[in-house]
Amino acid sequence: MALDTSRIEDDLRKLRKTIKKMPRRPTPGEIHRLRTRARRLEVELQASGLDAPLNEKWLLKQLAGIRRRAGKVRDMDVLTTHLTTVRVDGERDCLIQLFEYLGAKRYDKAERLHQLVKEHRRALDKRLKKIARVLEIQMEESSPAEAATSAALKSSAELETHGNLNRGNLHEYRLKVKALRYILQMGEETRNKEFVESLGKIKDEIGEWHDWEELNSIAAKILDHSAGCKLQRQLKEITQQKYESALSSANKLQKTYFRPLSGKKGHGANWNGQKASRAVGAVSGLAAG
Repeated sequence: MALDTSRIEDDLRKLRKTIKKMPRRPTPGEIHRLRTRARRLEVELQASGLDAPLNEKWLLKQLAGIRRRAGKVRDMDVLTTHLTTVRVDGERDCLIQLFEYLGAKRYDKAERLHQLVKEHRRALDKRLKKIARVLEIQMEESSPAEAATSAALKSSAELETHGNLNRGNLHEYRLKVKALRYILQMGEETRNKEFVESLGKIKDEIGEWHDWEELNSIAAKILDHSAGCKLQRQLKEITQQKYESALSSANKLQKTYFRPLSGKKGHGANWNGQKASRAVGAVSGLAAG
């Protein structure tokens, strides 16, 4: 896989800028950019094998901590947005209670994120600048590209051998899909755009179900209401619909891309000697680029 060094360097630059300018009261867009850029850089450094020679365990640890805290703020933003789409007659008080709860949690989690970023902002900027300089040299070597290709093939193999999807493992499956997509996007050429786009759509669909699941769980916990609460009943119905849709789409993705191809020889084989899946074929095609 020929790596798109300019994209990786751009991701690093954008992350530096986001951390430097992160305000005390960040908008949902600022939170989303911080979380996504931190996670993307983590995957890029680890998949390319550059995390070891750069010896930046402290940096990766701090980025992971910031990403997790930003994720908690992001959760409140998304759940609030979902809640605005719910229309239930006669449940105004329950809706207000939920909105107030999400707003208070958002404020608290944003404050915690601010304190963490403020504490490490200068050190993070210094480390990220250092990595930017080192990357220019490291990326000229073949080892990062080889490591990224290996990481993509390994990730594809993990998805191939994933067990039957269900409510208990669907979110874990999403994380693996998300990681593979990030790795593939490191490539200089994305020859199989359909595959990468499919990964993105499934990632989003499962993520939406998981958000509704969380909102439903919060409502059940904080609303002191009778079993006949129409709001809770509607949240359960929406959550079930989102789950069924996400599960169906994920199973379709598995069948389309992560099942061994049948038919004539020549499709290639994975390292277990079995016929390769369309996913491995797509990754191999990127590697050839």
